[in-house]
Amino acid sequence: MRLYVPAPGPGLTHVDLGRSGLESDQLRDLFEDEVVGPSDDLDPGSMLLPWASTGTGVTLYWQVSPGTPTGSYPIRVSDRSGDVWERYDLLTTELLLGIAQGEVHSELLNESWMERDLLFRPYINE
Repeated sequence: MRLYVPAPGPGLTHVDLGRSGLESDQLRDLFEDEVVGPSDDLDPGSMLLPWASTGTGVTLYWQVSPGTPTGSYPIRVSDRSGDVWERYDLLTTELLLGIAQGEVHSELLNESWMERDLLFRPYINE
């Protein structure tokens, strides 16, 4: 799993947290053009901001809705095609720790993808 970081530098635009707003707009366009379908229970005014992805095309989003208190954003997970959506009402750290410890189960996030010998690699801004 790749966690997006701010301004990762040349060649790493696929993990640029700063581009999440643009990717959210592109996703909304795909919903409107019916290329990809949103989750059935997604509020119409919600934005989905991507913050992590896998090499298989699974993307993790924060769902930001008008009036949602900071820190209580549901996490949405979608497959590459947008056909399968999962929702987690957990903090980001709770979800990641739960997956790493095998306590959170997902149809889309396979716990075998986690590198058990290195669960966290710090971001170094050079």
